[in-house]
Amino acid sequence: YIDTVKTALGDNKISKTELQSISVAGANAVAGLNQFGGAQGQPLSTSINTMTKQLARGESPKAKSSLGALEQSARSLPSVPQPPRK
Repeated sequence: YIDTVKTALGDNKISKTELQSISVAGANAVAGLNQFGGAQGQPLSTSINTMTKQLARGESPKAKSSLGALEQSARSLPSVPQPPRK
């Protein structure tokens, strides 16, 4: 989600396609956090939903600020072990 938002904000304009990608990435991130993030994941879910709404309303400066805060918060989450790849 964070990388998708960073890429979209790169030119300071959010296209319809970029907004759709952000919405899908946000929904997937929130679903994962809700399922696996426990109590620590809830604030991140809220931040993702807030930032997606800001971007949809064209509030890029607010979204950029939210992005920085989200990146900081995401670093505090413990990493989830990944299954071995085949």
